[in-house]
Amino acid sequence: FEVLQSVWCAMPSILLLLALLFTEYEIRQVYCGSWKHSEDPKFEGWRGTCSTGRYQSPISIIYKNLWYSKVPPLAFINYNNITTTICNNGHSVLFKVDQSCEAAIVAGGLKNPYILDEVGFHWGSEHTLKDKRYPLEMHLIHYNSLYDSKETALCRSDGLAIIAVLFCASLEDNVYFNPIISALENEYIYGSFGNMSTVPGPIDLQQLLPFESQRFFRYQGSLTTPPCSEIVTWTVMEHVSYLSKRQLQRFCKVRTKTGGKTNFRWPKPLNNRKVYLLTGGQLQNSVHGAVIVFISIQIILFSF
Repeated sequence: FEVLQSVWCAMPSILLLLALLFTEYEIRQVYCGSWKHSEDPKFEGWRGTCSTGRYQSPISIIYKNLWYSKVPPLAFINYNNITTTICNNGHSVLFKVDQSCEAAIVAGGLKNPYILDEVGFHWGSEHTLKDKRYPLEMHLIHYNSLYDSKETALCRSDGLAIIAVLFCASLEDNVYFNPIISALENEYIYGSFGNMSTVPGPIDLQQLLPFESQRFFRYQGSLTTPPCSEIVTWTVMEHVSYLSKRQLQRFCKVRTKTGGKTNFRWPKPLNNRKVYLLTGGQLQNSVHGAVIVFISIQIILFSF
């Protein structure tokens, strides 16, 4: 009887351990499993939230379904001198931002400042505008300043804010892409996975944004790769930027684990979500100064 009583008393701990082991197994299946971008929009083969979630990204943006509103201007803080390292993770190339840059976005309808953490690219845009797919999409991945890191923010419903910029192909090089293109030509990045390399020279992300960056789509969605967590406030720029066909080809030649020439996810159902077309006001000097002071205070507070 004493043995049974001891087992019974320990049952909550045993159940908790089993739950944690099961959760870890599920996470490993999603993160470490052999997933790839599908060429068939009807079959993706990803597990977990990727297949069961109702607020998945990307989406196809159709103008007749939009809600319109005005918001304070979206401010990009310290976006013009970004130091990064680059990694080919086998699915894309990711640029990890040096946190000493203190780059962030604030206002524009966001409830809190968001800190820039990574920059990713998808050749073949993930979001489509009026059913049009663009050659390239850049993701500026920020985490909520309420949390101490992106890893912590990944567990929160308001954890991330991602700026998506679509690019069209031009005959002329975009000179502000040169540091990125140089990094892609690094043999450790071009042909192998997991290696980190410092990007030569700073990146001026401000110059990679569209000339008109105060009109943007806003909706609630998810990461576009496993585990597809539904924790993202998406901001998709209405106007596009550009790079040359030559520069675009450098992305298309980056080696991936599956050997595919594209790495985009197909658009997902909207499922009654609202998509807004927001217009930010003009960023006057006084407002700009106030925003910089505000975001600087936030960054200082959350750095301790």
